[in-house]
Order: sequence, then structure tokens, then C-alpha cells
Amino acid sequence: MVTLRIASDRLAMLIILGALCGTALTEETAKDSERLRVAELRATEDYMFAVFQPKAVLKKYLPGKEAKLRVSIYAGNTTDASPLAVEDISTPFFDIEDKTFEPYADYTMTVTHGNEIILEQHFKSSPGTPSEVAKVGWQMEDEEGSSRAILHWDAPESPRGPIDGYKISHCHRDVILVDERKTKESTLQCEAPKETRDTKIEIEVKQGTHYVTTIWAFNELRAEFGEAKGKRLLGQASVVTPSHNKIVSKGGNSAALVTLIVISVLLSLVIVGYAGYKYYRKNYN
Repeated sequence: MVTLRIASDRLAMLIILGALCGTALTEETAKDSERLRVAELRATEDYMFAVFQPKAVLKKYLPGKEAKLRVSIYAGNTTDASPLAVEDISTPFFDIEDKTFEPYADYTMTVTHGNEIILEQHFKSSPGTPSEVAKVGWQMEDEEGSSRAILHWDAPESPRGPIDGYKISHCHRDVILVDERKTKESTLQCEAPKETRDTKIEIEVKQGTHYVTTIWAFNELRAEFGEAKGKRLLGQASVVTPSHNKIVSKGGNSAALVTLIVISVLLSLVIVGYAGYKYYRKNYN
């Protein structure tokens, strides 16, 4: 009996808590329905538009054609400075085309009715097209006639967005020996483009081959910017054309240096010995 009473008390408590939570949620939902909200917003380098809802709230503040709401746009996440743009609207739609928004920058929008701020919305403008990548370089290392090359670069100096990745196109021409004095190049062959979020990529290379590698940084337009998903802005192309003929085998630099030193020493000994021999013949014979 005691166990049943405890269970009954717990059930009653849960029912009371559920009712309280339900009441609170209902009140919060009712409050939300009385607030002006942004249904859609997009800001690019050329224009900005926004759509407000719900209709019931708009009717409250815009009962007739003469009624107006004032929309103000500020740079950054504050309204302390003077607004960049101010427009009065009498419909759920707001748009401006004579202002330029910096790509991927923070802005604040307020909607006022008289002296009352009925909406304050922080947003970020859409990304733009990035500039070309910077400081492209190669690090190569031979191993038994074939190599792995590390192609590396720095992010664009003007990213104009978060830089969502890099696209790499890697093409090559083989150098064919026709005879002792003549060579020719094969048709340019390209691999399937690769993508990475890193600022380096490993590529297989080989001796006697010329390469043409192109790198693009890109930003993606997503729903959070009011854009269609999947649209991509490719930056300016950076083209690098290293010649693999210049690659020296691993350890080859040291070996070549030692060989050169040995040959130089032997040559010096021969020259000194020959000079001594001539001197001896001239003076003692």
C-alpha cells in the first residue's frame, strides 16, 4: 500500500509539472505569435531584401496604407553608429538596391514603430568571390624513379568569405625522347579535379614530365545566407608549372657535392704533380 501511495504521489506530481510546462510553452508560443519576425533575408554586394511575418502582427502595426514601419541597417553588431540605410515600408517586404554590402560582414537590422523597436536582427551578408591563393610552392622527393610532391599554398589575401575549400586541377605532359638531340611532348592529360579544405595536397609525379596545376579557392552560398544550397563561387585561378626534370634524387645533392670535391682534389693533385715534374726536368736535367 505504501508503495502504491508513493507511485500515486509521483504520478500526480508529474501531471502537475506537465501542466505547468504546457502552460508556459503555450504562453511563450502566444508571445512569439505576437512578435514580428524575419521570414527571409538576403544581403549581397548589390542588394538586400527581407520578408517579415506574421500577418497578424503586421496588421497591428500597419492598419492602413498611411501607416509605416521604419527599417534601419547598421554596420556591425551594434546600433550605436549612424545607419547605413533607412527605409519606411507599408508592406511585409523590404528591399534596397542602392547600397553595397561588404561580403561576409556583420550587420544589424532594426524595425521601429514610432519610437518603439519591435525587431532587432543581426545577420551576416553573403560571401563573395575570393581572390587567388597566395605563395604556391612545391616540395618534392624522389624515391626509385617516382615521386610524391607536396603542393602547398596560403589562403587568399581577400577571402571575402569563410573559404569552404580548394579545387585542384592537375595535368601533365610526358617528355618523349625522339633521338639524341630532339624531344617532343605528349598530349596534355588531366586527372579528375580534387577538392580539399587543407592548404596542401599530395600529388604523384614522375621524372621527365611537365606539370600544369591550377588551384582555386571557393566559397559556398548556403541557406543561412538566403541562398540556394550548393551554389559555389570559384576564386581567381592560380597556375603553377613546375618541371619535374629539376628534381634531384633523395640524398643526391650531398652525393653530388662529395663527388665534386673528390674530383676537384684529384684534379688539383694532377696539376700540381705535372707542374712539379716540368720544374724538375727544367732545372735538374
